[in-house]
Amino acid sequence: MVSTHLQKQYVHQEHIQTYFRLFIIAVSVVAITYYTYIEHALSVAVYKHIMLFPVLMLSLIAVYMYIVYKYPYLFQKQRIVFMSFAETTATGYVMYLSGPLSAYFPALFLWFCIGYGVRYGEKTGMITYGMVLVTWLILLNTSPFWIENRALGLGWLVAYLVIPLYFFKLLQQLHNDVKKFDYKATHDPLTGLPNRFLFDEVLHQSLDKFQKKEFALIFLDLDGFKEINDSFGHHIGDRVLVEASKRIRQLTNFTARLGGDEFVSLIEFSDIGELKKQIGKLIQNIQKKCPNKEIELSASIGVAIYPDDTLSIYELKKKADQAMYKAKESGKNRYFLYSELLS
Repeated sequence: MVSTHLQKQYVHQEHIQTYFRLFIIAVSVVAITYYTYIEHALSVAVYKHIMLFPVLMLSLIAVYMYIVYKYPYLFQKQRIVFMSFAETTATGYVMYLSGPLSAYFPALFLWFCIGYGVRYGEKTGMITYGMVLVTWLILLNTSPFWIENRALGLGWLVAYLVIPLYFFKLLQQLHNDVKKFDYKATHDPLTGLPNRFLFDEVLHQSLDKFQKKEFALIFLDLDGFKEINDSFGHHIGDRVLVEASKRIRQLTNFTARLGGDEFVSLIEFSDIGELKKQIGKLIQNIQKKCPNKEIELSASIGVAIYPDDTLSIYELKKKADQAMYKAKESGKNRYFLYSELLS
């Protein structure tokens, strides 16, 4: 399933590609008109047949862009593939009709393969690649010009076979590198948990998802972690953080590490009683014995509820933080709901 972020990127690319389509159509119409009426390279009858395709493509583009504006995510992948088919087929038929002038068009097929691969990913690029190969093989065997110039056509066929595949390999490597960089930019290297930047993004998404439901934002701070670091060393402290992150993650819907010994989580619930039970289990889970029996883990937890406490992300985080500090001041190893601070 395509993520919302990727869907938005695709819509942006659909707009950009439409401008390129219009530019290519305009240049092609001017060039074919020039070679028909100035150079007399084509007959007027053939010219009229060719001009049906720009009109058809412009009509298709108008309908396509109406759908993009009105229903940006409706059958998005399918409509992108359809436009790839329409462009490839129309270009192939214009090349068939234009005879010697078709020698100017083969580079468009490379642009289709590479353009669709860059804009919409390797899979869509490969589908376009297949369409291009089929269209070109048909041209080589039906177009009088390309039958006569078979050596030139086979040269382009080699280019179609090699260049897109090499490009797709590079694109795949680039995507893998981007994924690695994205992961490093959005995850804590020690615990593997999301960091504060990714958490903020997920929190925004949660506000949209739970417009008619509640969820709890939890700020969690390990008790006495500085003493653990001072007594046992930072390498043991790191192991404690990793173990704590596992215990927290087991009983929450989403958890991130803010830094140091501070964690933040989201918990879905249906009523306050269920939420309190879940937080009680979380505290017990954190308190489980460590392999080093000299180390005792516990946590102070602050809870703010959306939308009861606030509809603002900033205020929600602030109130969860205030509740956590109240838990610290009250003896640690406990939790407070922000709403209870006011009662």
